[in-house]
Amino acid sequence: MFEPRRQHPVASVTNVLRTLRELLVPIIIVLILGGGGNSRLLEPSTLLVLLSVLGISGVLGWMRFHFWIEEDELRITHGIFVKKKLFIPKERIQVIDISSGLIQRMFGLVQVQVQTAGSSSSQARLSAVTLQEAKELKKLLLEDQELAEVEETASPEKIYALSTRRLLIAATTASSFGVAFSIVGYVLSQLDQFVDDEMVAQYLEGAVAQTTAGTWIIILVAAFLFAWVLSLLGTLLRYSKFSVRKRKDDLVITRGLIERKNITVPFDRIQAVRSVEGIFRQPFGYAALYVESAGYGDEGGESTVLMPLIKKSEIPDILEDLLPEFSEPEGEVAKAPVRSIPRFVLRLFIPLTIVFGLVYLAFWDNLTAIALFYVPALLLALLRYKDTEAKTVGDHLVLQFRNLARTRAITRKHRVQAASVSANWFQRRRKLGSFRATVASGKGGRTLPVDNLEISDSNYLLNWARPT
Repeated sequence: MFEPRRQHPVASVTNVLRTLRELLVPIIIVLILGGGGNSRLLEPSTLLVLLSVLGISGVLGWMRFHFWIEEDELRITHGIFVKKKLFIPKERIQVIDISSGLIQRMFGLVQVQVQTAGSSSSQARLSAVTLQEAKELKKLLLEDQELAEVEETASPEKIYALSTRRLLIAATTASSFGVAFSIVGYVLSQLDQFVDDEMVAQYLEGAVAQTTAGTWIIILVAAFLFAWVLSLLGTLLRYSKFSVRKRKDDLVITRGLIERKNITVPFDRIQAVRSVEGIFRQPFGYAALYVESAGYGDEGGESTVLMPLIKKSEIPDILEDLLPEFSEPEGEVAKAPVRSIPRFVLRLFIPLTIVFGLVYLAFWDNLTAIALFYVPALLLALLRYKDTEAKTVGDHLVLQFRNLARTRAITRKHRVQAASVSANWFQRRRKLGSFRATVASGKGGRTLPVDNLEISDSNYLLNWARPT
């Protein structure tokens, strides 16, 4: 470990795959703007050149990448045309995660991710090394040498695992539909390969004129079901074999069917805990539990999932066991007053009216069908009013609010990075105010909003959040 060494040659393959993943969105945009299937990007010669360039760059990147330990530092040099150096002192390293994707497991290798205090450096990643090398790095680099040596054999205080039954419930009640609708949009954009644009325009003009409200509902339901299936499959792959265990100074979360990921979250970096009850989960008493941690997060610097699915009644026990600092205390609750109901209703009805006004003017003149959409909007507005609440007990702050899902967040006074109160002209007339608290999360921050409280309650929360 004290002399420069390369990773396993498989790293050249993982480099190519990572580059392809990063280029996926630009490639899709080029395909859409460049005529879809008729784009030169899909010609065999172009694909061959592209893959050749990626392959050569992957091999050169592997050859130019070296890592070693010197003077209590992890040192990495890399770069094909510009040589870059990354030196990470041992005392700054807080977490070393070892995980394995499908490619690594095929060759008996692992990936090592080194996280430093306050940030997560994607450059401090070894994508293909042996498990023995990974363990040796961990032993040599972790500041707590004793912990590093006994970690493999020490028994964790407790392990929480996601049962197969709950995994299936989590998958069937997930609501991550954005990817599915993106795929649908791309497929529709490729229709010009098979039919003439004028033909499509004539067909759509006639179809829209003849389509009944019932047909539109069927189309929406079909799109929803398609998105739901993709969301289900994604959740199954992401959270299979999920477990969370408590160690001396951190939580270790393991998950993934194809790619086995280990996510380590130090206790002293955790800023808040959120429980999120989705609209499909709340009727059955289920929620997802997240932790907000400064400098640490899941993919893309997002919140880290502590439990993908948990009974709401079980949350106090798991927090008391894993994160006692964020156990919710009993205390007096401030709720939105009755006179705030019109604010919740108008906040939904105004944008809804604008959208359906444009729809009505454009092609759909069925006012009765359009009016039916206001019924669920009214119910959602009333739920937002009912679920809005806040309380402070000692140095604990508990906020609850709803968009579509109901969120309940628990943080501590010294974890609040910023707090504010706002009140527009309509709110001031009714003596209402909106409170915002922001905590550090991943690479950015997480804002926790509570709208339309009594202005006196909002100001109280703001004064409470001020440093003393």
